Amino acid sequence: MEYNGAIRKMKKVLLALAAVVLFATTSNAQSSYFDFNLGYSQDNTLDEDYDLQIKNLSIGYNTLIANDLYLGASIGYSMVGADNDNNEVNIFTLTPRVTYQRNLAGGFYWTPSFYVTAGYGQHDLGTAFGVDLGSMNYLNFRIGANLLSFDYKFSKNFAINLNVLTPYYNIMKVSYSENENFEGDYDGFVYLGGSLGVKFSL
Repeated sequence: MEYNGAIRKMKKVLLALAAVVLFATTSNAQSSYFDFNLGYSQDNTLDEDYDLQIKNLSIGYNTLIANDLYLGASIGYSMVGADNDNNEVNIFTLTPRVTYQRNLAGGFYWTPSFYVTAGYGQHDLGTAFGVDLGSMNYLNFRIGANLLSFDYKFSKNFAINLNVLTPYYNIMKVSYSENENFEGDYDGFVYLGGSLGVKFSL
């Protein structure tokens, strides 16, 4: 099954990321951090009566590559739905990113970032009258910049992060497993959203 294959690929990605994290924590422990984020965004560019709702959960690792500049990557899980549709599509994501960190005052930091996300998901359509209806396959790409991103450091090793607006360009490609000629593309600029996260420095 394509879905099981995607799960195995994501497990390999997770193991590879864990290996990178292990190496980085032993070589550059004072200039790296983990982050955990919950996010929500809404895309109403497809149709004024059709709002696409995207909920995100991710875990990432970031390491210092230059003065105040971090290179990182996260693996995540997105639930994509719509206000007039009861079906949610679950998408596994991989997001490399670059983050800049600048102290504003005291424990407050400005932390803008630029990222690219690639995701894959599948929705099983089930059966009808004993016939397998196949599945819908989804490829999702996001290109974005979190310009209104701010950290507050409670200590040297712990901070919270708040992102607002979170604009990005969203590309969703849909195909049907039982008809190779069926394909749909849904592109749109998403600007309504936000995220809340925590960061643990090593």
